[in-house]
Amino acid sequence: MDEAEQRISDTEDSVSQLLAKLERTETRLTEAITRLEDQENRSRRNNIKIINLPEHTEGTNARDFFESWLPKVLKLTVKNDRLKLDRCHRGPAHLQNNSTRSRTVYIRLHNFADQQLIMKPVGKKLREFLEAKTSLRDLGIRYQMLYPAVLRVTDDGGVRHFRSAK
Repeated sequence: MDEAEQRISDTEDSVSQLLAKLERTETRLTEAITRLEDQENRSRRNNIKIINLPEHTEGTNARDFFESWLPKVLKLTVKNDRLKLDRCHRGPAHLQNNSTRSRTVYIRLHNFADQQLIMKPVGKKLREFLEAKTSLRDLGIRYQMLYPAVLRVTDDGGVRHFRSAK
């Protein structure tokens, strides 16, 4: 009988030790996941994407094209009239044969300051349409924002494009 009680006591001790170890491991795992998510978010903050840019606009060297094209289009003042890009590509990798849609361009900028410099005029241009989009939404009219800051409105009369909110 004493031997059985000793075995039960040893088992209970082992279980409590394992539960404490499991709790510590779960805490460490939660901390590791939080750190990993933070790193993923930090790595993405230098990225921008360009939607509805016609296919093959960038030619054979997309990186060189966008380094000079972005400052020109957005009227940015940058050193040597070029941005420093780490990489850029279109996604998904393959253009579907009969697709008329252009693929999204993903650009990774070398400096976060350049990303902020790019997004400032883009945000300003998009905010110009904010009131118009709210009115369209309230009226139940379908709309879409196209590149570069063009409001496309679909109603009974067809499709209309607006380059200015006025």
